Amino acid sequence: MPTGNTNKSPLESYFDLRNSYTVRDVSFGYESIELFKMLEEVEKGQLGFSIGAKGEDLTGLDDGDWKKEWCVIGRSSLMGDPIFTDLSNLDYPIYTAAVGSGEWKPKLISLSFIKFMEALKLMEAYSSSIDNVPLDENESYSKSDAHKVLMEIIKLNDNKISVAFWEGWLIPDVL
Repeated sequence: MPTGNTNKSPLESYFDLRNSYTVRDVSFGYESIELFKMLEEVEKGQLGFSIGAKGEDLTGLDDGDWKKEWCVIGRSSLMGDPIFTDLSNLDYPIYTAAVGSGEWKPKLISLSFIKFMEALKLMEAYSSSIDNVPLDENESYSKSDAHKVLMEIIKLNDNKISVAFWEGWLIPDVL
């Protein structure tokens, strides 16, 4: 578990870790994940999740409520679903949840921010490896290669994550 200055807020500690990585967005197929790089982006990203349009607190303690410790750190471009972390856990596990369902049902997509960044690097490398393959030679990409990347991401996260997020991104027609 990362350690740091205990005088820092959880958000400041997260940003120390976040700013040690240069990745801002990763695209593959129709999906792109954008990670906020600046504090102002993160603050604006909380609107509609933990903060309402008039500044009201939208968090709660009941199942399905947005939790006070959750912080949106990015977005999925396809559906606009939030990518968020739990600031009360210094490993900064990464979650997503469907927008518009009436309640929040978080899906764990990475055990930690560090593992999430490693998974995004795998996605970037895979995407780059097929960028120059003509579509008529390879439908769009090899499903067996995509499956290998998926297995690496699952292994990286000790088989303890929601596979549907990664599977839907790598092999969209399986869902």
